[in-house]
Amino acid sequence: MITKNDITWIPAIDEPLGETDDHGWLAIDGETHRIESIHHFDDFGHELTTFTLENGAEVYMDESERFTLEME
Repeated sequence: MITKNDITWIPAIDEPLGETDDHGWLAIDGETHRIESIHHFDDFGHELTTFTLENGAEVYMDESERFTLEME
């Protein structure tokens, strides 16, 4: 069963790009989580971005910028 979640990316804006390890936060159903890392994967024209959160959870974003907690 796929659950619909309200997920919003809140990017870090306090440091120049490339000069910080801060990737921002994800607000998931009203709770804010710090992003530890961001990984991009491109395979045969399909792009997937993985956000790893401070608690070890992963959130995925496809090329149309839709977020999901489950790998499709």
